Amino acid sequence: MIVTRPVVILGGASGVIVAEALYDLSQAGCGVECGGYLNDALPTGTSIGDQKVLGPFEAWSDLPAETLFISVLHKAKEMPQRMDRIERLGIPDSRWAIVRHPAATVARDTQIGPGSYIGPNAVVMPGTVIGRHVALRPGCSVSHDNALGDFVFAGPNVTLNGNCRVGAGAHIAPNAAIREETEIGELSVVGMGSIVLNDVPARSMVAGNPARVIGRYDGAGMWGPIDG
Repeated sequence: MIVTRPVVILGGASGVIVAEALYDLSQAGCGVECGGYLNDALPTGTSIGDQKVLGPFEAWSDLPAETLFISVLHKAKEMPQRMDRIERLGIPDSRWAIVRHPAATVARDTQIGPGSYIGPNAVVMPGTVIGRHVALRPGCSVSHDNALGDFVFAGPNVTLNGNCRVGAGAHIAPNAAIREETEIGELSVVGMGSIVLNDVPARSMVAGNPARVIGRYDGAGMWGPIDG
């Protein structure tokens, strides 16, 4: 008999993507199902998709011990605050789920940190290490021997070629492509459809083909142009 564990999603509307993956996993007999949401902004009982908000984030500790969690708080230019919000909750790593869609292809030796999501048709090749709370959206291609830090986000159809290093909290927008042996600095943002041929400095925003720096994070919660 398979024991089914509820997975509660921390966040809002984008959580429906993970909720759908949990539904597909439950249909495949993988022993998990969506258990609802925790959300700081919406009242308890509000519906997100076909699931209910159970309370604010801090309500995690009131839920049964078998409940697992996953967050969907990735957002470009807001990652320092969002990373801090999740870490301050103090949820043990053992309570964070790994949600891997059954239609994803993941090499056997891939290391995946707790709280991470791998979407349908994503491909992760051998030798890759994925940190905590990473999101790989549908259609991502992560080649061999990559290292993705905690809280990295890769949007739909991102291509990450071999031997790349992606720093914690980096946000790679949909359809971007990263050349092999490239380093993407922590808390950086790679714009939609960008072609990255060179290393991206930490706390920088790049865009274009080839990608160039168009903004920087000042460390006090503000982004600005490079001449600002």
